Amino acid sequence: MSKKILIALVSAAAVFVGFTAVQSYMGKVDTGGMLANVTESVQGTTTKKEVLPPTPHMLPPKDLKAIYMTSWVAGTPSLRDGLIKLLDTTSANAVVVDIKDYTGKISFKTGNSVIDNGHCVEERIKDIKGLIQTLHDKNIYVIGRVSVFQDPCFVEHNPEVAVKRKSDGKVWRDKKGLSWVDMSSEVAWKHAVEIAKTSYDLGFDEINFDYVRFPSDGDMRDIHYLSGDTPKPEVFKKFFAYLDAELRGGKASFVQTPTAVGTSTKPTVEEKKMKSGMVMTIVNNLEGSAKDPVFNEYWDLVHGTSTDSVQKREEAAKNKTGVGRVITSADLFGMVTTQPDDLGIGQILEFALPYVDHVYPMVYPSHYPANWNGFKNPSTKPYDVVYISMKAAAERAEKIGLPRQKLMPWIQDFDLGATYTADMVKAQFKAAYDNRLTGWLIWNASNKYTKEAL
Repeated sequence: MSKKILIALVSAAAVFVGFTAVQSYMGKVDTGGMLANVTESVQGTTTKKEVLPPTPHMLPPKDLKAIYMTSWVAGTPSLRDGLIKLLDTTSANAVVVDIKDYTGKISFKTGNSVIDNGHCVEERIKDIKGLIQTLHDKNIYVIGRVSVFQDPCFVEHNPEVAVKRKSDGKVWRDKKGLSWVDMSSEVAWKHAVEIAKTSYDLGFDEINFDYVRFPSDGDMRDIHYLSGDTPKPEVFKKFFAYLDAELRGGKASFVQTPTAVGTSTKPTVEEKKMKSGMVMTIVNNLEGSAKDPVFNEYWDLVHGTSTDSVQKREEAAKNKTGVGRVITSADLFGMVTTQPDDLGIGQILEFALPYVDHVYPMVYPSHYPANWNGFKNPSTKPYDVVYISMKAAAERAEKIGLPRQKLMPWIQDFDLGATYTADMVKAQFKAAYDNRLTGWLIWNASNKYTKEAL
């Protein structure tokens, strides 16, 4: 006879029957402040288990000012203390911490047996709940970063979901020798959601998804995807719709799809280009049909001025309930904001925007090619690159009916292509604000930030 548990929900006064005592692959039952007790019925015997109080969560700051912290730094007090002091003594009010980086290794024990026994936990952060609590005590909003499809560890233990070589069916690798999970693998989608839900339960306020794309370098002629000739943007969009359904209630929508180009039964030139991943005309065909009521509720809670909004915000802050659900975000290539195609990697801005709370384009000036927009060296034009890119992104958001406030840029605070000064970092802040955006995130892989800019 299988074990079953009856879960009493105090706030809803409802009882759900039939959850197995063992955590399912899709994650733990979300306590969310609602569970009073758990009664386990096994062959006529009844026992009660105490349910821990909900993990505190913070509301997002009205003006997000985030810095990035690697899992190695986060797990080393002598290194992270300097960053915490920076957060405590400057205008920065949020931090992005690696939950899972490009290696596929999850940086702490989660308490979820499915994840912890899945061979990909490397306990770099031994006191994750304590670290989050320390940050919350200083009113620092905590974002957890999950590298999704570049994941050598998951591939090692689940080779059936890997991107394969067309020539011999073996695992394909990029120029760095890294393997990738096939973006169409629903097993990988579930894994990402499992990590997100569990990390939220541990206290992360927001889950940030990175490397949500197809590979971009390596032997691209000898590559095979599980999705076959399905257009890459369509796979990209389906993944984000899945995230929305699992983490935000599935209320977002965008009716247009990448296969909407052309009407004849015989494939048009544009459709053939889509099949190859080089979609040249998608953006010009997208407008006015996106909806995200979940974001609207969240935005009103955090920014609303009505008496009801202010009261809800005060209650959420007092009770440390945050928004009351997982807040989600996604990192996309910076050039996605201005390109009318998917860059060959599946990323179309409009196909992510409705399904997460925020999109953070990585508009690092050093990552733009020479002569982009007429700039011989874009690295020396930090304001212009960020302003032009985010202006295009904001206009595209509004063209499909979504607010520009869903967008915030990742900006550059590292030397590449130019030596970055405090003024060059602050110029990127100004570019965001001049586009009426409400915040930004700073990237430096070595976690060394220009204090004078903050």
